[in-house]
Amino acid sequence: MYVFLILILGAIFSLGGRLPIVGRLPGDLVIQRGRWTIFVPLGTSLVISLLLGLVLRALRS
Repeated sequence: MYVFLILILGAIFSLGGRLPIVGRLPGDLVIQRGRWTIFVPLGTSLVISLLLGLVLRALRS
């Protein structure tokens, strides 16, 4: 069961640049300097963590 959740999360992260909401939430940091870019998805990580926690809690009950 948990393998499917991990596969779904992996697909979301691999498609992250193509999905409109991933990486565009408040709290997601993008720093661009010259030829390099640093992306820190704090807001997206928080939302995914909350959703995953709710799903796992529902599965445990």
